[in-house]
Amino acid sequence: MKLERPIKINDSAYQMSEVMRLIKTMNPGISIDGTANFVADLCTSNNTIKDAPTLNALWNNYHCKTIIKGSYDVLCDIERANNQTDLKIQSYYKSLENTALIQAALKNKGFNPRVYSIYRYLDLWEALSKFNKAQLLLPNLEMIKKAHADGAYTAQEVVTNQKKYQNWLSHTFNGDMKVIMSCHRSVGFEYEFATYNLLDKGETKSLQAHTMIGYTHAYSKLYQIPFTLETDTHNELEIGFPPFLIVNCNSKINRKSIKKMWRLFKKAMHHIYLQSKNGCISGLIDHLQSYQLGNPWTITNAAKTLKITKRKKHREKKEQVYSHVNLSLTTAEVAAYIKNHGVSTYRSERYEYFDETYRQLYAAFKSHINTLEGAVAIIHLCKGLSSLLAIPSLLLLKENPQHLQNNRGIYSTVKEVYGVWIKDSIPNLVDSSLKSKISRNEVKQAIHKEQKQIGAIMECQMQKAFEIIQKIRGAVSDHKEAAVLESKNMIKAVKNRLERDYPILLKPTMTTTYRKENFPSNGNGVRKETYRSLISPKDMYFHIAEFRNDVAIELFLSTQE
Repeated sequence: MKLERPIKINDSAYQMSEVMRLIKTMNPGISIDGTANFVADLCTSNNTIKDAPTLNALWNNYHCKTIIKGSYDVLCDIERANNQTDLKIQSYYKSLENTALIQAALKNKGFNPRVYSIYRYLDLWEALSKFNKAQLLLPNLEMIKKAHADGAYTAQEVVTNQKKYQNWLSHTFNGDMKVIMSCHRSVGFEYEFATYNLLDKGETKSLQAHTMIGYTHAYSKLYQIPFTLETDTHNELEIGFPPFLIVNCNSKINRKSIKKMWRLFKKAMHHIYLQSKNGCISGLIDHLQSYQLGNPWTITNAAKTLKITKRKKHREKKEQVYSHVNLSLTTAEVAAYIKNHGVSTYRSERYEYFDETYRQLYAAFKSHINTLEGAVAIIHLCKGLSSLLAIPSLLLLKENPQHLQNNRGIYSTVKEVYGVWIKDSIPNLVDSSLKSKISRNEVKQAIHKEQKQIGAIMECQMQKAFEIIQKIRGAVSDHKEAAVLESKNMIKAVKNRLERDYPILLKPTMTTTYRKENFPSNGNGVRKETYRSLISPKDMYFHIAEFRNDVAIELFLSTQE
């Protein structure tokens, strides 16, 4: 069987007749509608089809994908019918479930008839297909499901199989993170789960927040990142997980799996605390290892006399565990959360000026923005500018922490605004939001037109931020001036980025350490020691978005795209 000549896209008259002839020859009984849809789908590709085997391979891929999706829809209908009393409806759908066509098609393509499981990993199957490795999905399906908490699995099973899954991905895709991230999102969990006391020569002491207590070997070949255990304020212990990889579902974030995993590990950390309470650090480590959360652990000298005591923080929570979830997201995904949920859930009498500043800046820009990309960029610019109001307190905290009293928490509070903290510079966030020349020019013009108004808003709001600490001994007016200058530097840095017609992300430099920032600086924002860079797939830019509390996590993971 030969082609009369190579099929080229948009050569529609010949293409339609030739595809019809070949498909009908190779697959007797296929409907005209089915091949017509295939041709329409083919027209969106960029390939030249040189021979019949190439065409047949494309047809098999298309037909199998269509069967899987169709079967999944049938199973969803069955599930809905099972909740009804009409036995005729149930009987009808169950007959569809067992149709010979579906079963035969799946069997011929090497797929398990449990269509639902396959459908959930269709994005992974498509990525594998591009490298002629689709046959690897089924033999590894059970491991993949456990790695995604897709079933009644324990925390230990999920951790163990997530590691296997990452190593399998590394081997299958030759460690190419751009390919892997084209169908996955990374998620990193953090849990404050226990309270400690530290005995030093008979005296009870506290360690400075973010003191490293212990760490493990690198979790997987893909990410050379360990589990870590460190201190937090109020004698809290916090565990940090290495990144887990969650495959997309129908090209969207698999929120269901992430949500299930988050809750599963939250319960596990509460159980570990209960088992470790009133014990020493070695007992805690033993319980972490029993849950497969790192093995072996290295304990630092700072923790040798540390003991686990009764909870002080988060006692009002059911599991007495406080969570952070770090997700790889686009700026548009974060902006949608801020707009739809964040601005309505953040409340703080003491630091209301963050929210007030954001709203004033957003109102100034809004009338100049007509594109979706522009709207996303402005949300991040306004949030970044409003975060600079923390600078007077941050400088005072750095110089005289003992004088800051109750204002001490602003170093973390600035990250709590709207429940999400993006671990990247503001120029990077704005730049990556704007892919088209039209939207880049739109935002550039908006900044130019409102630059005086931006300055006036920042001057006024910075005064409010300064007044909170003005009565505290050690505060000086230089702190406020530094913050105002930093807002000007941020606007300048963003404008410089927009001089180009396309985005280029600059990798954050880790020169800033905890509580050591200097201002004014380069306009990148505050808390620069948290910034991280990510490997992103082609034509996308990912940033780490840290959802800072259970309310924000629940809101984001429960949102339907």
